[in-house]
Amino acid sequence: MKILLINYEYPPLGGGGGVASEKLATGWADFGHEVHVLTSKAKDLPSLEKRGKVIIHRIPVISRKETSTATMISLVTFPIFAFVRGCSLFLKYRFDIINTHFAIPTGPVGFALQNIFRKPNILTIIGADIYDPTRNYSPHKVKILGWVVSKIINSASVVAAISENTKENAIKYYQPKKDISVIPLAFEKPFFTELSRKDLGLEEARRYLISIGRLVARKGYKYLIKAMDKLPNDISLLIIGDGPEKTELENLALKLNLG
Repeated sequence: MKILLINYEYPPLGGGGGVASEKLATGWADFGHEVHVLTSKAKDLPSLEKRGKVIIHRIPVISRKETSTATMISLVTFPIFAFVRGCSLFLKYRFDIINTHFAIPTGPVGFALQNIFRKPNILTIIGADIYDPTRNYSPHKVKILGWVVSKIINSASVVAAISENTKENAIKYYQPKKDISVIPLAFEKPFFTELSRKDLGLEEARRYLISIGRLVARKGYKYLIKAMDKLPNDISLLIIGDGPEKTELENLALKLNLG
């Protein structure tokens, strides 16, 4: 098949949602499908790139400053520019199927291409695209965005949620008229060289808690750091990641005398 995967974030942009879509694209290409990705462009990334067997089409968006997070302006402008590019790609490659990641902001692009070119559109909802209590503009809080998400979900050929919780939130806030399938993200076993604590500069006698992820509000890292103040002194916390909350979290650790 010829597959068009649409995601406003695709590595090196974004976080877990982008990484997951990259794994899917690579997997489908390895199975022999022709896979094209339509995504955002930022910094020095090329507009057209073939990574392995996957062809990546990047479109410029306004005000994308960081690789880890998107600005509101970039989120608003992506669907407009992506729709135009998507139409030209469809006319050239005649895709058999669309896979749209995130109901917002990518959903409207998949919805429009689905209806214009009459091809099935599989919508993958991730979580924060339908429910994020840390954001004032989360679709479940903003009426117009909620209406858009509901329209996108009910119009898609198939809707797949990555977890039961995501499915529950979709049902709770958007009352979908169709069933939502739960398809957890696949696990790819990592391969790496085993290192000792000494190699990593870690103390043998200490106990370590480790958390890996983007440093954004909805991850709740500030609560994790505050909890460290109540644990025994022989326990250390390692946070591995980057994002807009990095400085704030570092300052919180210093304020609590946690180092």
